[in-house]
Amino acid sequence: MSRCSYCMQGVNPCPHYRHSLLSVYFLLSNSIIGGSKMSREIKFKAWHKEKKLLFDVFGFDVNHVYPYENEEIDIPPKRDEVKLMQDTNLNDENGKRIYEGYIIEGGYLNPLTGEFLSRKYVIEYDKGLFRGKLIGHTPYGDTFLSFIKGEVIGNIYEDKYLLEGEK
Repeated sequence: MSRCSYCMQGVNPCPHYRHSLLSVYFLLSNSIIGGSKMSREIKFKAWHKEKKLLFDVFGFDVNHVYPYENEEIDIPPKRDEVKLMQDTNLNDENGKRIYEGYIIEGGYLNPLTGEFLSRKYVIEYDKGLFRGKLIGHTPYGDTFLSFIKGEVIGNIYEDKYLLEGEK
């Protein structure tokens, strides 16, 4: 059993697990690449599969995901007990942060008809970028997340009914 670098206790998980994660958090949020500081903080949320709970993530390692203070999660869950959702570093029309797995209702102006077409998209990370995967059917299909103007209306874990698309 490993010992906590903060208090040297051999308890797993150590009550001071947040202290040992400070260096991991620092590396994620203040990474130095090419001699300059990254301009974006990497944030995550997680969906606890068993407790059906969405929570903010303080940090994680190969074995566990560590939540910010949360009364419903007293022991850090194992990585296979949660689904991590990465922050896209973008906000919706109302200023709410957009995370992977969120559902956005947004649209675009049809250049041919001048009509505003509203669609629902699931935010996914694929091939190095975030995109909006269209729910339902249209000839236009998926698009880059930065092209979608709209608002977060839910997520794929708590609001599964929103995944039913128009035929």
